[in-house]
Amino acid sequence: KFGLNLNINKRHDNVILSQTWKHLYGIENILANEFSIIYPVSNASFYQVNNEIKNAIYSTVLSKIPESAVVIDAYSGAGLLSGIISKKAKQCYGIEIIKEATANANALKKQNNLKNLTNINGDCSKELPKLVKNLKNENTIVTLDPPRKGCDKKVLDAIVNTNCSKIIYISCDPNSLARDLKIILDSNK
Repeated sequence: KFGLNLNINKRHDNVILSQTWKHLYGIENILANEFSIIYPVSNASFYQVNNEIKNAIYSTVLSKIPESAVVIDAYSGAGLLSGIISKKAKQCYGIEIIKEATANANALKKQNNLKNLTNINGDCSKELPKLVKNLKNENTIVTLDPPRKGCDKKVLDAIVNTNCSKIIYISCDPNSLARDLKIILDSNK
């Protein structure tokens, strides 16, 4: 199968892809299957193409989550990790600021019949504290898979001010990971 799509970006900054796509030929989306979660990958989606690394990361995350946990997946994107987690955890909440990504996560939820997954469209720094407050004394774990620039300071502050039992941080940039971990660790002194 083959598809060809053109991205038209007239910006003159560091944004690589614009929201303007033109489908030229063939298929528009790829249908993928990871850890028994079926999901479409669109042009604008981030997709980890290194299957060995992707499987190692997701397997490690799953090994750190007990079945009794309630998981908040901050920066949840199109919901793949949230969907995978929801197959194991008691409940999973995905928080994502980009509306299109949340729509994709809701489609993933529906397509895979995931009853214990709730996707929230909003800013993590605002939604996460509200969610934790409502969860009260649940065994809450926060997973973070932020963009290369790392977590927003407000998100880290929100996490520090919760009583989550564990933080699982996936990073593609050692510098932003080190910065964010320093903020978290310094707050616990």
